Amino acid sequence: MATLHLRSALIFVFLLSSFSHLQASPDLIFTTINVPGAPCTSASKINARDQIVGGYCAANGGSLSFLWDKGDFVTLSAVPGSRNQALGINDQGQIVGEYVDDQEISHGYFWENGIVSVIDVPGAIHSVATDINERGQIVGVFIDSSGMTGGFLLDGGVFSLIEVSGAAFTRVTGINSRGQIVGFYQDAQLVHGFLWDSGIITNIDAPGAFSFTTTEDLNAESHIVGFYDGIKLLSEIAECLNVKIEQLSILEGNYIPQGWLDDEWEQRLVRRSLLDVLTSRRPLVFRPETAAHNNPYPPPPATKQNNESKQ
Repeated sequence: MATLHLRSALIFVFLLSSFSHLQASPDLIFTTINVPGAPCTSASKINARDQIVGGYCAANGGSLSFLWDKGDFVTLSAVPGSRNQALGINDQGQIVGEYVDDQEISHGYFWENGIVSVIDVPGAIHSVATDINERGQIVGVFIDSSGMTGGFLLDGGVFSLIEVSGAAFTRVTGINSRGQIVGFYQDAQLVHGFLWDSGIITNIDAPGAFSFTTTEDLNAESHIVGFYDGIKLLSEIAECLNVKIEQLSILEGNYIPQGWLDDEWEQRLVRRSLLDVLTSRRPLVFRPETAAHNNPYPPPPATKQNNESKQ
């Protein structure tokens, strides 16, 4: 397996400095996508016709798939289940996604002009369709009876498995019009992005990535986008917050405030939870504060300057 270190052709996002640039640019127009009356709305993909698909929170506590087209919202009511979400759309307006049945089993689906077909990988317990290209090729994720997570390609009714040998899991996230596929997998230590092209898998690791690199989507020119955590990213976050953090301290794992120390298991849990949120495997739920509660962490020690100011 080859390893590809990102160059200028591969674009990785979510540096804080990028947001300030976007907000200041007069050429960018931001449009809020909110399903009317829904408490939450999540947009997943957009095609060349500016059609957007995603999911929104329903009144019964579930979630429903939607198509946004020129300002009009359409609920994909033909999709089964009270919990479903559209995850991919091609330029023909064909949509793929996921729904959960009454037995808590996940299924992939294909939607076209109000007609839905179920996508289940043979022998799998759970299946999810994550993307579709202009050739009608569908990619997704499945979980087998042993609990292993793998990727799949559905082309002309034929399933092909996409799994990195020796990986703890393999997840497929996107496919372009050329049939190139991106995703990510976990080995014994780290999470790596990958590019699949005609059966050949190439590793994608962002320079300076601390614990993970995920590749989420790509276009016809093979420009790839995704997420990573890294020393440079953490340093820039610290700089924006006016906090001094040495890069050597980051490498040694000493990057949490004094008095807020957690053990390594908790650190891994936090990183894993963050990765789940960034890759849409876990929802990010905001709950309003209803009552005062005790802070489990002690307050930071008062500085000399603070003590003098009190006197």
